[in-house]
Amino acid sequence: MRIGDIIALLLLIIGVLAIIGGPMYYKSQAKEENVIELHAKQWMFVPNKIVVKKGEKVTLRFTSDDVTHGLYIAAFGINEIVEPGKWKEVTFVPNKTGTFEIRCNIYCGEPYPNSGLGHWIMRGVLVVTD
Repeated sequence: MRIGDIIALLLLIIGVLAIIGGPMYYKSQAKEENVIELHAKQWMFVPNKIVVKKGEKVTLRFTSDDVTHGLYIAAFGINEIVEPGKWKEVTFVPNKTGTFEIRCNIYCGEPYPNSGLGHWIMRGVLVVTD
């Protein structure tokens, strides 16, 4: 293998790792309002864990990277749908602490024919701290 081939291979590996292991976690900093970008794609949310403070205004900027997805956080009455490439914003003030499930509320397909696994594993969490 030539040095150019090795460098190209390393750059490819770094690029793939950056995509796969991208920002999977968001923790708010102490400030008046947080704007958090949330990407949905089959079959995950990125980040898949969001930590915010109780009583702090939060805006979720939500988009889909591939197909129509939903954003459902029952504990805070959030129930939105977004089409690929479009953005929606949801602003709320968490009034209780705990760990709350983030789900896709739109059937977004499955990775294996007739398995039903893909959509059902699309989960994230919203952690609200004091």
